[in-house]
Amino acid sequence: MKAKTTRVARFARNYLADQVPFLPSYAEALAYFHGTKPYTKGAFKDERPLGSNRKYNRLRISMVKDIVAIKHYKSDIVLYYPDGSLYLATGGWDSISTAQAMQEVLGVERVQRVRTSVYYVHEGLYYLLGDGLNIDPGGKPLHPTTISVHHVRKPVMDALRKQYAPLMVYAKQVCTMNTKFAVQEDSILQPSRFTDISLTVLRWENSYPNHSSARSGSFNDRGNVKLREFFDVIDNTLALPEDQRLDAMYATVQVLGAMFGYGGFPHGKSHCSFPRLKKGFEELLRFRFSAEIFEKVDAPIGNPVFDANNKYIPTK
Repeated sequence: MKAKTTRVARFARNYLADQVPFLPSYAEALAYFHGTKPYTKGAFKDERPLGSNRKYNRLRISMVKDIVAIKHYKSDIVLYYPDGSLYLATGGWDSISTAQAMQEVLGVERVQRVRTSVYYVHEGLYYLLGDGLNIDPGGKPLHPTTISVHHVRKPVMDALRKQYAPLMVYAKQVCTMNTKFAVQEDSILQPSRFTDISLTVLRWENSYPNHSSARSGSFNDRGNVKLREFFDVIDNTLALPEDQRLDAMYATVQVLGAMFGYGGFPHGKSHCSFPRLKKGFEELLRFRFSAEIFEKVDAPIGNPVFDANNKYIPTK
């Protein structure tokens, strides 16, 4: 009687590699290629499985002329050359599985994934694979990728803080008296006009710092227009005569308080502390004036890099 295949066994057979070989050099990769039975039909004909599980075809080894290639799905992630040099690339997929496949064949000490990027490690230094990295026969990276990050222009940020300081001073006074904000529809700032900003801020607070969909889908395509309108209202408010300015500023603080309050706007009353309001307003400043506030600088090569300010930069 034929044994019944369990769900776990079927999963392992179809989705897990088994005994993936360690192939640190051209000679070992070439020997493994010639010593492994090829696929005889299908999309991967003449290629070889990498590991003892032939059902797992996401990781394969192939050869073109005298170059041996490790394939992950459809991408060549490692190329071995006869002179001992290597070429490493992610194919645009800096995923955990890509890094793990490279670690299997080259060793975890040579390839590591930090945050969302894959690096080649040599003598304690980290080199971003980026669009591809050539490695000489001695293991040294050739022409490593330069990484740019966004730094804050402090004088610009200080000038913006000073420009909007009167609003923050007034907001602090309001927050010491009342932390519950319910913006009325007859306010000069109708909630319906600025709902997109509020929802975007809530998405930003709950999303990964470098989450492009929240950044592109709301702020830049739709919400950023509203954000510019919002700052136009603030600028016009600060330019009003003193006898009109306080009422207008209170309406603005209402919106900010509701926007950064617990529970969010426009869901009735929400509580907000001044530190939370101030932090939220500075985030809006960074999104609104990102072109003026941030500058791109080259990061030193050799260390893993994460651009925390990239979330403020428009994706389109």
